[in-house]
Amino acid sequence: MISVYRIKTFDTFGNSHSTNRDESWSVHKDETFDTLEEAEKYVIEKSLIHTEMATYSFELSKDEKQDFYRRFCFDNEDDTFLTKRRYFIEYPDIKKIKQMLKKESVQVINTIKR
Repeated sequence: MISVYRIKTFDTFGNSHSTNRDESWSVHKDETFDTLEEAEKYVIEKSLIHTEMATYSFELSKDEKQDFYRRFCFDNEDDTFLTKRRYFIEYPDIKKIKQMLKKESVQVINTIKR
């Protein structure tokens, strides 16, 4: 069984557009799949709705989009989009994401694991 986890973010005190902002997170198992292919399809579909992935890929060709989707959602060698992801196959590396967000002036003050 392949588990897909989701990070839900909640800004604190209405500061979602501020430069130095705080967030609270809820990390939970979103779905479980029999195959990796099903899990990957789900992550891409959900990421198109709940992340900035569609905006980043707007002007790409159909073939380029498929390559970009895989890079955005699954590339663990290149962390360019790690802080933008909200769906993960298996439990995400919360500590690494938090460290990267600090460089973007975002502090995660509370993480609820479910």
